[in-house]
Amino acid sequence: MKLILIRSKKRLEAKTAVDSEVLTNLLTAEKALTAIEQQQTEINASVSELQSDEKLAREALQRYAVDLRTTKRRVEGLNLPGLPLDYLDFFFLVSDELSQLSKDMNKQQIDMDAITKKMLVVQDDFDKLHDKTNSLRDSAALTERILQYAQRLSMQHPELNEMIARTQTYFNEYEYARALEIIGAAVEDVEPGVYKQIEASYYQEIGRQ
Repeated sequence: MKLILIRSKKRLEAKTAVDSEVLTNLLTAEKALTAIEQQQTEINASVSELQSDEKLAREALQRYAVDLRTTKRRVEGLNLPGLPLDYLDFFFLVSDELSQLSKDMNKQQIDMDAITKKMLVVQDDFDKLHDKTNSLRDSAALTERILQYAQRLSMQHPELNEMIARTQTYFNEYEYARALEIIGAAVEDVEPGVYKQIEASYYQEIGRQ
């Protein structure tokens, strides 16, 4: 998995990566997640007298595997031209943590104190991953909306064209937050208050007011 990430970095840095190749890298986690779920299900079914804390830990591990797969599918569903390297780095960090946790829990002797500490780290990183995923989605979606608005405004304000072009360049380089910053500031200069209006409308639509 780390090898695949390195290849992705090289291709992205060389500007040769395409969306299908980058998103395919996320698919590499699918087999590992499925294996974790199946393994823990089989263990839970075959060992009826697990200690309560161990049983809870195994159930949590299954939930984490489902959570990571769901997150991967959410990102794929965004249909973005690519993913920022910092997002990919963190996604694979969480995936590696989950794989290591699974290995630790399948050892002959389990150190539940160590497992508990690792699970706290994993949970914290999952919270961060959710935040990063939401931020990625929001930045990309808002950039697209404000770009459309800016393109209409540019008919009366041709000075926006340069900022529109810059925004599209950053967007195509997967720098969605930077793209949003540029186009948001540009439309605000021309029509103060419009950025907040578009932002409020977007968050209302997705149920995050």
